[in-house]
Amino acid sequence: MPGRFITFEGPEGAGKTLMAGRLAEALRARGHEVRLTREPGGTALGEQIRSVVLAAAQAASDDATIDARADALLFNAARAQLCAEVIQPAIAAGEIVICARFADSTLAYQGYGAGLPIDELRSIADMATAGLSADLTILAREVASSVRPIESRSPNTRTSCASRNAGALRHPFDTDHTDCSICMGELYYVSC
Repeated sequence: MPGRFITFEGPEGAGKTLMAGRLAEALRARGHEVRLTREPGGTALGEQIRSVVLAAAQAASDDATIDARADALLFNAARAQLCAEVIQPAIAAGEIVICARFADSTLAYQGYGAGLPIDELRSIADMATAGLSADLTILAREVASSVRPIESRSPNTRTSCASRNAGALRHPFDTDHTDCSICMGELYYVSC
């Protein structure tokens, strides 16, 4: 029996990684094979791309940022490798794959945040994922009280050109998804 693919999405500090880990623990305790991963990362190439994005975010100033197109392509390169090397084989082996962030984040940050065309980003993500979409997307909508403030953590992987416009970034995560196709499969809202 093929596995399942669950993603966690939401704004920075909403507790996606924390909730993904807790869900993985709960499912393992019930006897399920679970693969927990993140974006960008989860593979040797993905971790290298993560390092590039983090280094660029740390060095960024108003005059030196990653171009939004380059940013979107870096995230999709990491995603393509993650899908090919980890997610698709695990699903084929019957595992439940849980991923903190996936393609919806690119639409939020590089699309709504940086202003790139959503339809183009969807096409790039579709190529990167070979059409894979989540069976279930859990949208964390509020900042979790158990999550350390963003300022006390290492720079996040989305602090590049796109994340400077906080108001725009919240838009896709705060939208009523009944008429919105940015989340595939089932969508559940979680408030911490």
